[in-house]
Amino acid sequence: MVTVRYPNGQCLTYNEAHDLTRNATEWDLYTKKDGKWVASIQISAGVIVEVIPPCKIENPIQQLTVDSALELLIKHIRDAKNFSNVTTLKSLLRKFNSAMWEWKR
Repeated sequence: MVTVRYPNGQCLTYNEAHDLTRNATEWDLYTKKDGKWVASIQISAGVIVEVIPPCKIENPIQQLTVDSALELLIKHIRDAKNFSNVTTLKSLLRKFNSAMWEWKR
């Protein structure tokens, strides 16, 4: 897959193109090395040609739910270095009634 990004913001992805060659005036896209021609792009067009998809930037905190955070905490509670947070957590958990599955008032 080859992605071509134009200066005006337009972006074209050639799913069948996997090889790229360049001469003095253009980029030539092919299905594989010495394979079928797919397209040509003028170098003067000022494009950015991506043969490898750009990296994906993730923010795992945005994907973290309260339940998954609790599971992570349960798994790694003994790795905690800030003991005042552990003390606060312990006092908060005392306010939970596990028999009734509700928080005490």
